[in-house]
Amino acid sequence: MPTYDYICDSCGCSFERFQSITAKSLRLCPKCGKRKLKRLIGAGTGVIFKGSGFYQTDYRSEGYKKAEEGEKKTTDKDAGKKDTESKTTETKAKESKAEAQKAKEKADEAAQAIKEAQRATDPKTKAEKQAEAQQAAEESAEAAQRSLYRSNDRIAI
Repeated sequence: MPTYDYICDSCGCSFERFQSITAKSLRLCPKCGKRKLKRLIGAGTGVIFKGSGFYQTDYRSEGYKKAEEGEKKTTDKDAGKKDTESKTTETKAKESKAEAQKAKEKADEAAQAIKEAQRATDPKTKAEKQAEAQQAAEESAEAAQRSLYRSNDRIAI
């Protein structure tokens, strides 16, 4: 039998009631006595199957079990190859992170150059420094974008 949650629209009282599935929902609030009680929709509980016989693998034939053992032996041999493949993927990911870090450092340098250009007192020098900083910022943004594209390609492999 399920447990149902109820709430009263009048007084806000909420409680749980253990009822049969076929039982009608309650309408009268036990606190205020008004007919404003509503049954809430709950998540319910999961079904638990105890004992054997509930899984497809419990009743396999002997031929199936032998074929499965043969597959395990071949997959054990292939496991060595997969380890080296995963190592190369990890190495590529590390390289991508290093490239992204370098691009970030370049962007930080460009931002610092922009700040220095803004601090300059001479108008002519200030304009030149701002142009240099802008160019450096654009270059570092392009480098970061290329690095990200490369790292996405490497990770997807």
